Amino acid sequence: MMAKAWLGLILGTVLVGGIAACQAPLVPQTPVTAAEASAAPLPAGGTYLKLSPADVQSRKQAGESFVVVDVRSAASYATQHIEGALSLPLDQIATRSSALPKDRYVLLYCTCPAEASAIAAAEALRTQHGFSRLAVLVGGMNAWLEAGLPIVKPTVVTQP
Repeated sequence: MMAKAWLGLILGTVLVGGIAACQAPLVPQTPVTAAEASAAPLPAGGTYLKLSPADVQSRKQAGESFVVVDVRSAASYATQHIEGALSLPLDQIATRSSALPKDRYVLLYCTCPAEASAIAAAEALRTQHGFSRLAVLVGGMNAWLEAGLPIVKPTVVTQP
């Protein structure tokens, strides 16, 4: 019951507070290095990993694969997104989570530095849909861009 109340608080803050709600962390920001984060599922009642863009790249180079999920709006996804990411806006988690695998890590990201939407999605996937292999991208899309990692932008064709 407490998890549902906490999730309701997060979702209410994200949906009502908008971008301003992303400015203050909702949970303590404990960085996790690639060495500390094992590929095994988190224990029952566990939460999720917090990975920096560098941690994600290190884990990929070590052979680990992620399902990368953009929880921003479809419009934000269309503007630019991490290469290979799926679009699953936060408000569609409940209806579309079955499309995600439970046997691989699901890496969630949003735009705000405090990862508020990604954390809300991770909590919903964990508590309501039984996912245990979850990770949140620390710094979100902005950190990915700052690291110079691959993104997809739409191609605009102009008439000469």
